[in-house]
Amino acid sequence: MNVMEPVIAHKILHSLELLTNAVDVLRTKCVVGITANAENCHRHLEASTAVL
Repeated sequence: MNVMEPVIAHKILHSLELLTNAVDVLRTKCVVGITANAENCHRHLEASTAVL
């Protein structure tokens, strides 16, 4: 057994906790409340060459 395995496991779990917190903050501060501008989307769709 590797002596450092408990330390590695602890660091991985701590990193997962930090990542989870970062995703929660991103969601609440950046993603919640975003809505699409239907008129702008329609204008871009009409101007797109991919529709051809």
